[in-house]
Amino acid sequence: MATTDTVVTTYIEPHPRKRDPAEARLVHSGTPVWSLIGYLIGVDWDRERTARDYDLPLAAVDAAIAYYHLHEADLNPRIRRTLANHTP
Repeated sequence: MATTDTVVTTYIEPHPRKRDPAEARLVHSGTPVWSLIGYLIGVDWDRERTARDYDLPLAAVDAAIAYYHLHEADLNPRIRRTLANHTP
């Protein structure tokens, strides 16, 4: 069975110019983790829907969630700002 670290490093990479953990992104799509987590929050953490809507393997969504849990303090301010700007 793969470890959390292996799963995260398979699907998540640091931004090439911004070393802030809040700027990490998905390897193949370049989608920022904070953006995917914000979407997950909006769809009540529906992992399958998120994978389908973003055309990602479920493992990539799970890796983003695992990364989020490892870096919540870094990601939450960015997610809160984004959600505040997009809430009607």
